[in-house]
Amino acid sequence: MEKVGSAVDALYPSCIVESFGLKGEGIDRITSTFGLRGSGKRITPSTLVFATHVSPATSQKYFFNSQVSLTVADAGTLDNSTAYGVAKRLESWEINIDNQLLADDGYRPGSTDFQTTGDTTSGAIRSECLFGERSITGMFVVRVDSGSDEYAALKSQSPLDFKIVLTGPLITSTFHHSLSIESALMSYEAIEYGEKNGIVTLQIKPKFLYDTSTGKILTITLVNESVSYEV
Repeated sequence: MEKVGSAVDALYPSCIVESFGLKGEGIDRITSTFGLRGSGKRITPSTLVFATHVSPATSQKYFFNSQVSLTVADAGTLDNSTAYGVAKRLESWEINIDNQLLADDGYRPGSTDFQTTGDTTSGAIRSECLFGERSITGMFVVRVDSGSDEYAALKSQSPLDFKIVLTGPLITSTFHHSLSIESALMSYEAIEYGEKNGIVTLQIKPKFLYDTSTGKILTITLVNESVSYEV
């Protein structure tokens, strides 16, 4: 929905995600971007009421890029695990999910779906929205020793497993708020930005692939205190 005071107050039902991204850079908060595609229907006024929150929202838990750990290992065996941190510096990273939506194919004759229910002259809206190609891509920038094994592995395009873990505040003495993103199979491009004093800066652009052994592309695990995300 969209609501800005009394001037803008509209509800757009039946939205699906067209794109979603996570990004970490420096020691700032992890940022997220997303794009939605609706059915074309617009309801005004929305009749929805936002809950009133006391500022600042103390119940919110944020992830910061200073809490990140990135591990790269040989795909399948997970041998030669390399953790990027102080010795092998992680500059930035991002994960992007893009859904190609067949939006124009969603207008189906005979569906009787219109901007105003029952009014065939008010304009057709989508009755369905199918997916075309879906892609999951990413990027991380690191600095490594030009004589290191991991640099040689990147140059030779060795298959790699990729895992990012963000570890936040404690929930109990055992569990933290955390978010992990893991891929067991990926192809990638390695682009050299330059070399200075034997340290090479690389941009790694992975494309995450479907792993037939696990039946997954990515494994994303969120640990927090929420028992449900229903609203």
